[in-house]
Amino acid sequence: MVLWVDAKQNGYGLEEETPGKNGDSKAESFTADENVQVKAVNVGGSAQTMFKNLPAVRFLADGSVDEGSPQMLQLQDSGGTSLWLAETSDRKGYEIRNSNK
Repeated sequence: MVLWVDAKQNGYGLEEETPGKNGDSKAESFTADENVQVKAVNVGGSAQTMFKNLPAVRFLADGSVDEGSPQMLQLQDSGGTSLWLAETSDRKGYEIRNSNK
């Protein structure tokens, strides 16, 4: 499964990376509220996981996160306040933080 992020269109979505021939009937795409900006942040020089030319978090079958997935997703409101979804140290998910540290 991949969670893709489109910062230019302020959108995001979730879908199967390799759906069957009929596509992914459960794929979802969303647009963030106009007062919130969402973007993927990759700290470090490693190659970033992409899906349909967009940065993406790839969830592996065991529930862990692909090493090329963004380390953080930033949600910023119109006042400049941010929340961060940061990858956990064991690479099994993300946690909410109020800073990028």
